[in-house]
Amino acid sequence: MKAKSGTVPSELHSVAPDQTAHAAQDIVKALDWIFAQLSAAAPREGSDWEVPLTFQEVRVIKMINARGAITMSSLAIFMGISLPTATHLVDRLVAKEVVVRTRSEDDRRKVLVALSERSIACVKTFFENRVAMILRILEPFPEAEREQFANALGKIARAMQSEGNTAE
Repeated sequence: MKAKSGTVPSELHSVAPDQTAHAAQDIVKALDWIFAQLSAAAPREGSDWEVPLTFQEVRVIKMINARGAITMSSLAIFMGISLPTATHLVDRLVAKEVVVRTRSEDDRRKVLVALSERSIACVKTFFENRVAMILRILEPFPEAEREQFANALGKIARAMQSEGNTAE
């Protein structure tokens, strides 16, 4: 299945190196479009996932997937939301059978939130679908260009991380 149809934003254009601000704007627009396509890379493909999720619910899933089982207070802190908001989000995800609440084995008073078995399988399928999509897209590019692209993205990610710009 193909990603959501659409065209690359028409305002993208090549710029000279001295037009850094325009280049940055073009990069943001291109990345927004690419991420939209990756987000549409059929999270349901290959699974029975039929649960509609809000943007915030997807953020919770990504956070738990990245960090593993997590306390409600840690989830709220990492997401930059209040504890009641985090609790409300988790309540909705529990009702949708996306996450489960469990007691910590170290401290039975501590409640942890973890992905359900069903959502673990969906996250895995979704990731694999996005990797397959990128592989198809990069296939016509020479190996050297693929490596340059991966290296450039890695540098951008590391620079953002060193500035503390981490989303999840």
